Amino acid sequence: MKIISEVLQRQIEFSEENFCEWVIESPTFLTMLVEGFEKQVSGGSGRLILCENGKELDISKNVELILNPFIVNLNDKKILNRVYSELTNISLLEGMYGLTIEILNAIKNYMLTIEQESPYILQYESNDLCVGELFRIFGAKIECDKNNMLENLCEYIKIMSKVFDKKLFVILNMRSFMETEQIVLMLEELLHYDIKILFIENVQRDCLKIGKRYIMDKDRCEI
Repeated sequence: MKIISEVLQRQIEFSEENFCEWVIESPTFLTMLVEGFEKQVSGGSGRLILCENGKELDISKNVELILNPFIVNLNDKKILNRVYSELTNISLLEGMYGLTIEILNAIKNYMLTIEQESPYILQYESNDLCVGELFRIFGAKIECDKNNMLENLCEYIKIMSKVFDKKLFVILNMRSFMETEQIVLMLEELLHYDIKILFIENVQRDCLKIGKRYIMDKDRCEI
């Protein structure tokens, strides 16, 4: 996978380790780059092109931009909807189907029994009940520790990769918040899942000795 653009002299190309660090010391170019990523991730047009195996990929579908790792939401509505849908599919597998139908019918009959014991005649908008609705009713959420940013970020990246098939995660100034040892542990865990990670940093720090590093200095010279 690689990122190319008319505003870049070099391509940002990922190694087999699936990680790149891109240090941009020019505030003007950094702002332009982040705004461009944000626009294209949202479905707009831009100058960045993402390619894999000679084929251009849709940035809005394949890239997740993380500007603040402290506020990633594992229980975002779009994530939970996909999770509930996946759980519903599991409930309909051959080994689960009979039990699923039995339980859902029991719930429907129980509701009718309660209605018969009441003075009300109820009308139901739908006679269909699925397991996903039960998870939603019970407010099922993905377990997370709000005090552990690194753990939540790793889990968020893995879920977004699995549920939405995101191929590249771009994280801004991640090294400003974590020690080098923590960063290495994070990358070692995520790269087992064949997830590509791009750090965009505004300051050079110790080399991570993993993946590739690209540098653009304050004069916009690419190193």
